Amino acid sequence: MPSDIAVLTSSLGCWEVAGYFATAIVIAGCVGESIVEFTDWIKDANCESVLGRASALVLIAGLALEILTQVQTNGISGRIIADLNVEAQQAKLATEHLRKETAWRRLTKEEYSAIAAFARADGPHSIACDNTTDPETGPYANDICQALGDGGWKIDRGTGMSGGGTIIGVQIYPTGDAGGLSAAIAFGHQLAKAAHVHVNLLEHEIRGQLTVVIGSKLREK
Repeated sequence: MPSDIAVLTSSLGCWEVAGYFATAIVIAGCVGESIVEFTDWIKDANCESVLGRASALVLIAGLALEILTQVQTNGISGRIIADLNVEAQQAKLATEHLRKETAWRRLTKEEYSAIAAFARADGPHSIACDNTTDPETGPYANDICQALGDGGWKIDRGTGMSGGGTIIGVQIYPTGDAGGLSAAIAFGHQLAKAAHVHVNLLEHEIRGQLTVVIGSKLREK
């Protein structure tokens, strides 16, 4: 796109120069017509007639060239403006995408309410809630823990040092007792649905307590 605009801009410059040349031709034709019509500088009638006809032809040619250059410059200018608008829109979309990529996750009121409602409906559980060393994960983990706590779950808040910074998305670890896996599956499904996060259920990594670890944000490609 930038190279197209550069080509168009160069072409526009050429047509603008042609427009100046056309204006000079028109002026020359007008001068010739003025000499014939308003002065007696040319004594020979035949020369005067030739100059008059030539000036008229020059004037017509200049006007035609002026019209052509005006049409071309208007058309090229319109294409440049259209391309610049496309570039501006693309830059806006790229900026918005970058803003979303770099923005820290937080639960919205609707997501918070949905998680709290699930916690209340699913019955009281005890859950270990932790996050990685990625600074972005801490506030997000706090939101999720608080929503679960408001729903009646007992929260064991971790230190924020789980898995270094290598965990992506949300990891859920079930317990080994009866119903532990089904509780983890239900929780993971609801969390993915309510908070729109990528959830990994590590069903083979059994822990003594239902555990959720908030990892780094899954980056869109």
